[in-house]
Amino acid sequence: MSIRNITVGAVSIFCLLCVCWLSCSTNTGSSVGSPEAHSGGDITWYFPLNEGYSTTYEIRSSTDGIETATFKVGKEVSYLGTSAIEWFSYGDKGIDTTYFEVTDSALYYYSSSHYPREKILELPMEQGHSWSRYSQEQTDDDAYDDFTDIITENKYEEADDDTTINALGKTFPTIGSLDMTVEQIEQLELSSGSFYSNAVRISNAGTAGKKNYYWFVPGIGLVKYVIGATSESYPEGDIEGELITYGY
Repeated sequence: MSIRNITVGAVSIFCLLCVCWLSCSTNTGSSVGSPEAHSGGDITWYFPLNEGYSTTYEIRSSTDGIETATFKVGKEVSYLGTSAIEWFSYGDKGIDTTYFEVTDSALYYYSSSHYPREKILELPMEQGHSWSRYSQEQTDDDAYDDFTDIITENKYEEADDDTTINALGKTFPTIGSLDMTVEQIEQLELSSGSFYSNAVRISNAGTAGKKNYYWFVPGIGLVKYVIGATSESYPEGDIEGELITYGY
């Protein structure tokens, strides 16, 4: 074998090893893809809905301590006359099923048949873009008070009487004003040390002058949320959820 052939073979092996090393280095906690490159693509790039995909969060509350909740994507089914995807939640208080609907440019959430669908995300995911959570005229969530647990058991008391609404079906952590806004595409490090270089930060106004924040990472989904943050406490709030595991 000639020296030239040996050299070419060695270089080829070296390049292959580099490619393998780079591929293996992207793991849990690493960012996936570029938000800008997918701003006109599938909305599920920011919230994966492939059957079997699951996410688990550690949820810290200023009143209820720490708990964990797991969510798993189910099958595509017919729900309220439309095609929707099951979303199962497994928490300390039991199992529940809610639904997501995917359109060409938006992701909608159904907490139950008693409430209108809620727009969670809308393309393009670019800084400054905003949308309304509800397509019809509706009061903000701060019409309700005595909010207790955003993920596994929501209980509201009507502001004008003593009626309690047990809304166990609300298993997605959105509450507050109608308007959602993409504030920034930024680097984000979780308490676990997981680091994401392209997290999309979305905000809406909460109650009592506070704000709520949600961070979505392409290819992974919601990785963090903060409910009830003030300018002094940010990025902490009354309730905080952070992704601890994801995958199949």
